[in-house]
Amino acid sequence: MISNRKVLKEIVKFGKKEYREKKPCNVEVLRIKDETIFTKGEPFKRVSIAKSSHPHYLVLVEYDKSFRIYFFSKNSVLLGGENFDKTIELINTVKRNTVKEYSIP
Repeated sequence: MISNRKVLKEIVKFGKKEYREKKPCNVEVLRIKDETIFTKGEPFKRVSIAKSSHPHYLVLVEYDKSFRIYFFSKNSVLLGGENFDKTIELINTVKRNTVKEYSIP
């Protein structure tokens, strides 16, 4: 299995290539947060079980009126991409459920 650092480098390289070739406004590499399923212990958490989602990384390519989001697995395998219109709901959902790993202005 590839280390997380190498996986992130590969995905950042993909993001830089997208920025160089397609000239978008912004490119961000995002990691999807794990979803907590079970916690035990009050007031401090002693045991916490989290479930990770299948697409582990996103590359968000921002254009003037739309987004293109590429989905990557934990092993930096491209799972696909999809176009979305820019909406407040989509922006809030992405910001709430991800962590920014890299950004290209």
